[in-house]
Amino acid sequence: MLQTLRDKQLFAKFSKCEFWLLRGWIFGTYCFSRRSFLGLAGYYRRFKDVKFEWSKKCQQSFEQLKALPTEVPILVQRKSGKEFVIFSDASLNGLGCVLMQESKVIAYASR
Repeated sequence: MLQTLRDKQLFAKFSKCEFWLLRGWIFGTYCFSRRSFLGLAGYYRRFKDVKFEWSKKCQQSFEQLKALPTEVPILVQRKSGKEFVIFSDASLNGLGCVLMQESKVIAYASR
C-alpha cells in the first residue's frame, strides 16, 4: 500500500499514523477509548428517558460488532492476475485504506 501511495506521489504524515498495531479497542482499558465511547453513549441517551447501564447484553453486542468486519461474508480471497483498486482517506485524526478487487473488499485498515 505504501509503495502504491509513493508511486502516485501521495504521502502520509507518519507522526499522525500508526501501523501494524496488535491491540484493539477494549472497553474500559484505554482512557481515550472510554471517553469516546461514553461520549457517544451520552449523546444518544438524550433521546431516551432510560438510564444507560452497561449490561451483559451490551457487552455481547459490543463483541459482535467488533467481530463482524473480519468474518467471511465481508472479506473475500484475492484472485491472481486481477487488478486491485486502493481507496484511502486521511484526516487529522486517522488514516483508512480499503483494498478491493472486482468491487469486493479484500482487506482494509484504519487508524
